[in-house]
Amino acid sequence: MLEQFLAWVVANPYFALATAVAGIISLILTVKARPQKKPRYLITGKNIIRDYQKGIEELEITCKGEPVSNLTVTKIMIWNKGNQTIDKSDITEKAPLRINISDGFEILVHTKIFEKDPVNNFTIREAPDKSHLLIDFDYLDKNDGATIQLFHTAPSSVHIKVEGKVKGGGEIKNGSFLSAWARKAVSKDTLFSRFINFWIKHERKIDRTLYGIMGVFLILLDTFMIIINIISAFLNPSKLISFNELLAMFLFGIIGFLLIKSSKTNGFDSFYDDF
Repeated sequence: MLEQFLAWVVANPYFALATAVAGIISLILTVKARPQKKPRYLITGKNIIRDYQKGIEELEITCKGEPVSNLTVTKIMIWNKGNQTIDKSDITEKAPLRINISDGFEILVHTKIFEKDPVNNFTIREAPDKSHLLIDFDYLDKNDGATIQLFHTAPSSVHIKVEGKVKGGGEIKNGSFLSAWARKAVSKDTLFSRFINFWIKHERKIDRTLYGIMGVFLILLDTFMIIINIISAFLNPSKLISFNELLAMFLFGIIGFLLIKSSKTNGFDSFYDDF
C-alpha cells in the first residue's frame, strides 16, 4: 500500500508542482523573515524658478534677504524598509546619514513635514556651509521614518543626494526601482523626463492601485471557484474536486491576500501629495 502511494506521488505532476510552489513560498517567507536593516529613501521635486535674471525693476526674488535665480522644492522620504530596528548607535560617525547638494548650490530652507512616529525623535541639522543636512533619530522600526521638504538653489532635484551607512544595513539606497538612471533623465526638460518624474512621484500610488486590483481580482476568482465547486458537489456528490483545482484555489487565495496587504499605505502619503 505504501509503495503504491509513493509511486502515485512520484508519477503525479500536480504533486510535484505543489511541492515546487511550497518550496518557493517557504524560501520567500524565510528570506523575508530574516532580520534585515534596510535604510531607504525616495526623492521627488519641482522646479519653481529657473535662471531668473532681473528683468523687471519692481520684481526682486529673494530668500532670507539674498537674491535667488533658481528655486526648487524637493521632498525626501527616508525610512527603514527592513524588519530589524535601526538604532541611533547604528549610524557611523565617518558616514552619517546626510542629504547633500551639489557644489555651487545651497539648501535655503528645510522642514520635516511628516514623521511616522514622533517617538523616533527624527531630527535634521543643517551644516554651517549649507552644503548638507545631517539626519539623526533615536531608532527606526520597520516602516518608521520621515518626509523632509527642501527649498534649494539647484535647478532640479537631481542635484540632491542622500548618503550614509548603517551598521548591518550597508549604504542607504534609493527605494525606487528606477533609481539612478531615472534621476539623470529628469534633469532635462523633455517629454520623457516629465513621464519619468510623474512615475517617480506616483510610483507607490500606482503600485498600490495595481496590487489592490490584482488582489481583489484573485480573491473574487477564488471565491467564484469555491462557489462553483460547492454547487457542483451538491448537484453531483460523487464528483470529487481535483487536486489542481484545490491547488489553484489555495494559490489564488494566498496571492490575492498578499497583494491586497501590499496595497495598503505605509503612512507616507504626504510625500506623494502635490507641491
